[in-house]
Amino acid sequence: MTFLLGALVALVGITASPGDLPKSRPIHDYDSPYFARARATVLDRSAEPAKRITAMRELVIRDATSGREIIAEALKDRNARVQKEAAEWLAIYGDSRGLEWEARCVTDTACVGFRYHALRLLGNARSERYADLIRREVERVFRPGLRGETWGGSAENRAMLKYGTIALARIGRADDRDLILSVVQARPSSDFLEALGYLDDRRSHKILWAAYRSLSRTPTCSSAGLGVPALLPLSRLGDERAISELKDVLRGVGVPPGPWPEHGFPSLCADRAQAFSGLRPRDSTRFAETVIEIAAQEPEGPGTFDAWQALGVMRPEGLGSRVLKLAISRPRWRLVSHYMLKTVVLAVDPELHDEFWNAYQDVQVIPAQLGIRTQVRQGLGYLLFSGVGQWTGD
Repeated sequence: MTFLLGALVALVGITASPGDLPKSRPIHDYDSPYFARARATVLDRSAEPAKRITAMRELVIRDATSGREIIAEALKDRNARVQKEAAEWLAIYGDSRGLEWEARCVTDTACVGFRYHALRLLGNARSERYADLIRREVERVFRPGLRGETWGGSAENRAMLKYGTIALARIGRADDRDLILSVVQARPSSDFLEALGYLDDRRSHKILWAAYRSLSRTPTCSSAGLGVPALLPLSRLGDERAISELKDVLRGVGVPPGPWPEHGFPSLCADRAQAFSGLRPRDSTRFAETVIEIAAQEPEGPGTFDAWQALGVMRPEGLGSRVLKLAISRPRWRLVSHYMLKTVVLAVDPELHDEFWNAYQDVQVIPAQLGIRTQVRQGLGYLLFSGVGQWTGD
């Protein structure tokens, strides 16, 4: 058995560095066998496409570094579904091979239903190389959909317009600024406001505060009313009032109390849920301290779990030791699993692996967690947390 495990580790190139891991307890690499099976499945062209597609995700989860080139092999596949999945994963990596495939998809009629995903991925790359292509698509769906000062169009065109506008905003060309502002001002919906968080322009502030007023109403648990979709981009522009108001929302100030079943877990009401789920790495300088404060609340309550997940998504630089100290400060967390604590600590700083596990002397075998650590080092740490796989902002 030891020989077989060693062979698998050698096969996929994953090794636990003895200098990095505690020596007092055995270290087990649970990821390597799964990686080896996924590798064989992806490269087996006789396997069912659905299985090969599932195996690509497994490659990223188990070893994001080695998985990249194996996925690149699938980009040459004759099966269109397999090829598409490989291209999307490579684009998520920021790999030019996947991005070029996505760029072709934008204007390829065979990509109907996937073209807006292509715009999203190209925008995440933040490369001016694709700006002209994206702009043409935005103009193609925007001008014909205008009805006076507002826009209306099909669901597919709306998705194209949203991801294309946010993509242009992320790329940040000055020539695209007026177009972006025109699209957002035409009010397709509040999720278009995200784009203005990249445009520090007096017009952005004006549009966002107008949107804030239109979104403001007495909140209920199921219906948001505190203008979070406008406050978040305003905070990214450095607006102090927006930052203060968003901190209050995160803390639950002015938000109805969420339901907490007697034998279940608490849920957040709409405004707090919007605020926590919208946080990204670029927000950590302004909101990490507030989120840590909520994650540390005692007794635990509504917001504890969501704050921990937000820390993992934001990955605040330089605060890894504080997050670790908080994670191991209680023998048992009521609302946050040990798995979540470990995942968040490694997402914030994968070098804290040893310190985290050294705090739990009752653990007999320490998992090497090489899958999580390679994912974070490849810039894919956000994929560790549910609900953020399709995010458009950084």
